[in-house]
Amino acid sequence: LETSLTMNESWGFNITDHKYKSPRELIHYLVRAAGYGANLLLNIGPRPDGTIPPEAEERLRAIGSWLATYGGSIYGTRAGPIAPRSWGVTTQRRDSVFVHVLDWKDATLALPSVGAGRWTARSWPDGKALELVRTAAGLTLTLPAGTESPDRVVVLTRR
Repeated sequence: LETSLTMNESWGFNITDHKYKSPRELIHYLVRAAGYGANLLLNIGPRPDGTIPPEAEERLRAIGSWLATYGGSIYGTRAGPIAPRSWGVTTQRRDSVFVHVLDWKDATLALPSVGAGRWTARSWPDGKALELVRTAAGLTLTLPAGTESPDRVVVLTRR
């Protein structure tokens, strides 16, 4: 799968198009694409002289900075065991499931089962232990406190 997206509203360079998506929106698109098992094709229209518009460069640097910290939850993963939801997506690498909480304000999040076995939860990337309770319907995860990141990432690991 592949998701194609423009950084603003135009394919290619358009001198009048200044409606750029925010870094937060672009990161959400990237994370959601990964959660669907897709690649993100992000179009950047260079100017006629071949340079990148400053608005695009700023956003690329913000995405790169975010990936420098959170890229381990995206690179080398596939779609996770939980289908994409309104609150976010999951990605997976071997026995690690990355829960990407993009739009959820509550302190706890109910998850369907991610598979048999005992699981632990840690916030990503700092590794702080989080409460994870098995329920009849799956798991209840206590989320890390609010963050400035556009994505609260929790890694579930099978013990």
